[in-house]
Amino acid sequence: MDIGGKKRVAELEAENANLKQWVEYLKGVDAVQLAQLVAASRGELAGLSQQVAVASAELAAARCSIIETDEIALLQEVGIYQYRHPLDDAVAYKSQLKQAKDAMKTLAKSGAVQAAQGWVVNNSKTEGAKMTRDLSKLMLRAYNAEADNIVRTLRPHTLAAAIARLDKARSTIAKLGKIVQIQITEDYHRWRVYELELTADYMVKVEEEKERLREERARQREEEKALREMEAERHRLEKEQTHYRSALEKLRENGDEAAVVAMEAMLAEIDSAIAGIENREANIRAGYVYVISNFGSFGEHMVKIGLTRRLEPMDRVRELGDAS
Repeated sequence: MDIGGKKRVAELEAENANLKQWVEYLKGVDAVQLAQLVAASRGELAGLSQQVAVASAELAAARCSIIETDEIALLQEVGIYQYRHPLDDAVAYKSQLKQAKDAMKTLAKSGAVQAAQGWVVNNSKTEGAKMTRDLSKLMLRAYNAEADNIVRTLRPHTLAAAIARLDKARSTIAKLGKIVQIQITEDYHRWRVYELELTADYMVKVEEEKERLREERARQREEEKALREMEAERHRLEKEQTHYRSALEKLRENGDEAAVVAMEAMLAEIDSAIAGIENREANIRAGYVYVISNFGSFGEHMVKIGLTRRLEPMDRVRELGDAS
């Protein structure tokens, strides 16, 4: 007989022994008792079914939460950050962090750790209370050291992992202090989680503000370069305008009507070009939108869309070609 067959025989023998026990038990049970036994069993079964339903609902909710957390973490890893506590600027986050730290300092004095009372050491309640206080302080120092380290090494996209690590630290403290029922209070732990969330939000907000500042400086440099180009171009056009006006006067004196008409047309073009430059100077934010690509490096479906305020947009395109 193979191993599977022997295992099946053993299962059947165990089931047979169980049935024999039930037969022996039911021999001394009358109909009324049997009915009561069946009713009690059905009640227990209904209770178990209800517990299973509740557990299934909780499991489904937990799975949804895990999926949502994983999705948020994935988005954060690719640069799409979701603020836990949206505020206007980095200064507001620093102020909120200070308030959180002040609240934690207040709680640390009396409400950060809870422990069992009434312990006796060497037949002394005073020594027992001192032992509990010392252990509580030690556990709180260990928890805070871990929390501070998590804050120092925090990155916005690792926020979920950081919170899980802090939860584990609290659970470990509770296990180590189980004998005297020492644990970090839920209120204090919640403040430290809040600190992590604010810190991650603050870091992202600082980067956003730095990026805006970089973009603003780049815009200012672009505008200054455009203004210099416009000034140089207007100066050139004004010199040509002066030159052509002098030439026009001579042509009129000579009575060369055909040349006068051509010269007047050229002066009209120069006047129009000068007016265009003056209009650009008055509306320096206006410019050209360009769409360029680099097939060799990024393929056919990747383009750069930008805005330049330069007089000749191809100058900006050539600059980008040299840089990237």
